[in-house]
Amino acid sequence: CSSDLGLQGVMLAEHGYKNIDCVDANEAMLELAKKKGVFNKVFAAKLGWGNKLDIPDNTYDACITCGTFVEGHLRADCFEELIRVTKPGVIIMGDIFLTKDTNEIESPYLRETFPVITSQHEADGLWKLEWSKDCDGLMANTRFFVYRITKNH
Repeated sequence: CSSDLGLQGVMLAEHGYKNIDCVDANEAMLELAKKKGVFNKVFAAKLGWGNKLDIPDNTYDACITCGTFVEGHLRADCFEELIRVTKPGVIIMGDIFLTKDTNEIESPYLRETFPVITSQHEADGLWKLEWSKDCDGLMANTRFFVYRITKNH
């Protein structure tokens, strides 16, 4: 979902994955990711706000985000599109930053929308939460999550 400087793609490639694509709204980040030489396709796109990716339904065997659910980056409304392009039965994995002192979602916008949207997708049968863990960090804490896609788009 985000280029993460291409580091996620490098780690996936090191574990034998070969069909890896990258989406990021930031062209400079995409250029850095391209230099890693592990991505088949690199897409410049902004997720959320009702934006649609030029990717067919049920394309990917997994979707991984890293450091993207923070103020000014991905919004929780992007999940509908990520669910659409990810095959049923596989996972969407990611993280969201939490406050150091209270372990609440750091971004005020995401604090209001993330739990509502993720719960609604589960109630609608689009996915099921398989795993979630809060971890302490140096600057902020992080909640890691894994949802299994259950939809049949």
